[in-house]
Amino acid sequence: MHGRMIHPVNGKEQSQPYDVNGQWINSIDRALLNEDLLNELTAKSIPVKFHHKLLHANFEGKHLTFRDSACEKDATVPYDLCIGADGAYSAVRRQLMRVVRMDYQQEFIPHEYIELRVAPGIGPDGSTHYQLHPNHLHIWPRHSFMLIALPNKDKSFTSTLFAPTSEFEKLKDANEFIDWFRSHFPDALNLIGESRLIEDYKRNPRSPLIHIKFFCFVPPC
Repeated sequence: MHGRMIHPVNGKEQSQPYDVNGQWINSIDRALLNEDLLNELTAKSIPVKFHHKLLHANFEGKHLTFRDSACEKDATVPYDLCIGADGAYSAVRRQLMRVVRMDYQQEFIPHEYIELRVAPGIGPDGSTHYQLHPNHLHIWPRHSFMLIALPNKDKSFTSTLFAPTSEFEKLKDANEFIDWFRSHFPDALNLIGESRLIEDYKRNPRSPLIHIKFFCFVPPC
């Protein structure tokens, strides 16, 4: 993506290049990235386990205990290297805090987000095309909230609506959400489509944004 595309309420787009020399940043579809990583693992015959929740980590003995949610049985496995890439509510970090000196702080940001999607456009001959310029990060800034859209290779856009929790709480049902969305993002509503927007609103959860800080005084961090 060579720059931002700003979408004001009046619909007049404004391109803002990232760099005068034509430099760019890349947009990567998270689902496709996950698929590629899983395919690479399975191609090398590395076993992958799903629906296993970490219950306990023994960092001295180097073994981990998981609960298999499918059969409700526990399994303990040894490890050489443990990578705790398990997100904001990391179970690995929580276990690590039991055995090392660590300062930890979690703060909820007063905003939440909902993931939406702009589908590819369909031409008269059935061919697909991007509904927005594909080489931009699209932003609809609206003071305390905003909408963004990132291009995907299948000519769709992954879109995310960020807004204060208090703003979302005012919207009691899908109809109120559509009216609110239409008043602030009329051009985006035309791109997404009302029925698709209602479907995404009902299906996709409102997710919190969390700011985390931690500092370890000793290894293994």
